[in-house]
Amino acid sequence: MKNKKILIAAAFVLVLQCFAAQVKLQVIPRTVIAGEPAELLLTVESSHAPSFTTVPKIKGLEWLGSASSIQSRIINGKYSGYGERRYSFIIEKPGTYTIPAGEVRAGKDKMMTEAFTFTVEKASLRTNSSNTANANHSGEIEIDQAVFSELSIPGEKKTYYTGEYIPVEIKVFCLSGVKLQLAYPAISANNDNIIFRNYKDVNPQNPDFDRPSSFVEMRDGKEYICYRFRTEVKAIAVGELQLSARTLTEVQVPGRPSSRSS
Repeated sequence: MKNKKILIAAAFVLVLQCFAAQVKLQVIPRTVIAGEPAELLLTVESSHAPSFTTVPKIKGLEWLGSASSIQSRIINGKYSGYGERRYSFIIEKPGTYTIPAGEVRAGKDKMMTEAFTFTVEKASLRTNSSNTANANHSGEIEIDQAVFSELSIPGEKKTYYTGEYIPVEIKVFCLSGVKLQLAYPAISANNDNIIFRNYKDVNPQNPDFDRPSSFVEMRDGKEYICYRFRTEVKAIAVGELQLSARTLTEVQVPGRPSSRSS
């Protein structure tokens, strides 16, 4: 008789696990644009917000952060709760991407998601600039032609000593007539062993950079506003140094705001 009770209890637990809440996945907006922030929405019927046990790593996708919320309601004395978590991300290149199946937790509940596939489209914007230099280029323009950036090491020197400052210059080009907001560039190295020169006396807003400047420059017959950022870095270890820069920009697209990364 004692064994029978154990079997009944085990079956009851199994039923509860089978009816555990299921998580729903959704990408917002429905049309994801390369270089623009988007969100992966997890929704579950629970009084707890869901979250990935391990956030999936996807080539070409950069996770930016997450935020959660819980909604509850009582109808005819019956309580129901919905937990949400929004994972913001950005993808630089168009194509088809798949978020693999993974484990999600909501409080004590564990559940598995199914693989989720979505498409990322190439960004473009429509411009109707009255500027003479750009008069022949009105219409639809690829966003990579409207806003782009360049990183360079001024001078011809290729070898530097450990502790010696290396000049770095970043230019962000914006097609004349396009509205743009941008932040200071973020420079990173392959081994994270660089130190920036301190420009606090001339640029307290961002002591890692000299005071930025802007000017007009022609490229391929088009007029661009060029924003130039200069700094100096030094390596603290011997070896090959690879530098990369990322500048978060926000481009005004007719009908909706959007942002992209150069």
